[in-house]
Amino acid sequence: LTLVGLGRQRWLGSMSAALFAVSAVQVWRWTPFYTIVLLASLQAIPGSLYEAAKIDGATPFQEFRYITLPLMRSASVLTLLIGSLWALQAFDLIYAMTQGGPAGSSHVLPTLVYQYAFRYGYLDRGAAVGVFVALSLLVFGVLWVRSEMGGYKYSE
Repeated sequence: LTLVGLGRQRWLGSMSAALFAVSAVQVWRWTPFYTIVLLASLQAIPGSLYEAAKIDGATPFQEFRYITLPLMRSASVLTLLIGSLWALQAFDLIYAMTQGGPAGSSHVLPTLVYQYAFRYGYLDRGAAVGVFVALSLLVFGVLWVRSEMGGYKYSE
């Protein structure tokens, strides 16, 4: 940055930049996974659907809206859910980079659990936040299962 005249930046020591720096590393870390899942979903769409749509006079926007988006819904919901789950359990990277600092600006729930339970000795508060994290993960999981089932009810 000094080469372009911006000066030195304290990425992990600044309250305004610490969470941004950790988020940028998280994005860099998980973008390949999301890309592969979405690309595989995109490549699984049969080309015959697009050919039939062109024959019927569909515009590229209509092809995207009525073919691509609905058929990529499952993979999109999966990547959104997994991203949310990974964001809720992003302890390792944040603790290694900032330990929740400076002044708590990069805390997320898992680092708060660790801080309450092991740094300050408030096991009850740590357990309460941990239960909240677990319930949040359960809600995300149930939402994903419901979206995958698409409202179908199976009879026994």
